Amino acid sequence: MKKIFILLSLALASAAGCSQTDPLAKLGALPEDRLTPQDVQDVLSSVDMWKLDYASHTFYFSFSGDGALYSSSDFEKMGINTTYGLGWADFHTVKMDFGKGHFNYIDESIRETSFSIEEGCYSAECIIATGLTTGSEFIFEPATGSEAAAVLGKDDRLAESYAEIMSSVSRIRNAGLCSGSIFSGNDFIAHWAIVDMTDDGDGSIRFDILKDRVLTHSTARITVLPGNALKLLEPVVVDGVSITDIAMNTSAKTALFQDALTGTSGSGIGDWFATGDYKTFLLRPDSSRGDADDAMWQFLTEATSVSYSQVEISDRGGRPFVFCPRDHDGYAGFFYTLTVSPEFGDLVNYSTSYSPSWVFQENDSSWFDNCYRTFKTFLDFFTASEGVIYVKGPNVPDSGSKIWILSPVGGTWIMADRDA
Repeated sequence: MKKIFILLSLALASAAGCSQTDPLAKLGALPEDRLTPQDVQDVLSSVDMWKLDYASHTFYFSFSGDGALYSSSDFEKMGINTTYGLGWADFHTVKMDFGKGHFNYIDESIRETSFSIEEGCYSAECIIATGLTTGSEFIFEPATGSEAAAVLGKDDRLAESYAEIMSSVSRIRNAGLCSGSIFSGNDFIAHWAIVDMTDDGDGSIRFDILKDRVLTHSTARITVLPGNALKLLEPVVVDGVSITDIAMNTSAKTALFQDALTGTSGSGIGDWFATGDYKTFLLRPDSSRGDADDAMWQFLTEATSVSYSQVEISDRGGRPFVFCPRDHDGYAGFFYTLTVSPEFGDLVNYSTSYSPSWVFQENDSSWFDNCYRTFKTFLDFFTASEGVIYVKGPNVPDSGSKIWILSPVGGTWIMADRDA
């Protein structure tokens, strides 16, 4: 049986339409039954709309004779116009490239990049394809007239709400709700950050979840809906709540997660920490002041057990780290340049360079080198290129209140409590 292979690469085509020059002609006599790009295009364009069920979703494609491609799906998104192109590969192989279209809304790990199609079902009634990456079977069938009408009707409906979606995106950004924190009473349980949100409401949300003193990160794709609402395309569990829906109150700068958890905007937290009216927060393991993940807390316990007694996140201007020796008067201060992210109001970047400040009776500069070597792991956490997230406890700056500092990518976190 003759096998016909069509490679469908889901990368944006650099050129639309068919290449009508046969590059195989130089090989001499050509088989009469060879597959041509035009053969493939004739079948694709003979059907008004193709339907494909994949990854628990239904996708729709319309191929025109001039290389234009329309892509849609059951995602609550408008159809996407892109292009496709066909080219030669060998006597019975044609390559077709086209824009990802609505395949862009499924997880990248299951986006198929190429397919093989055998002669057994290659017609205007059905195309059976095998994914060359996943090995999955893909069945393309003509959409019914009512299905095609529903797809185009969805576009009309969504076009009316598109302006409201853009307004929702703008309001969410302006309210500083692209990031924020969730508490249960006075206990911090999670932080969120909306990443790469486009003007038309696509993006993803990352949750930084602190449970049982372990920091983890979970990310899900989102779409913004009219009325300042977010829909997660995959659920994320926070404090036992499976979150798929978020309602943003842009006036109050709060977020309601699944009608169960309430979060507050991270807007202004970074500025408050870097330049505001703040108090000193302490880390002193031998007095149970503060906390951290196991690795960092063990490090701080050992670092403050001999020469130093505690670490202060100071109330001095510039927010230096202050390291207090056990048997000497004074302190060692490390000053950094702090920069607050313009996108996330609670994300702070520390400069890699620092300025030392010493107040020791013996004025011995060797203490600086000793201090840096002793606390290098601690300082490296803050100066990492990804920055650190600051979370302000509900009662800051009251006595006993807390701040949390989190890595946005790793498992390191620190909690420091207010100096009495």
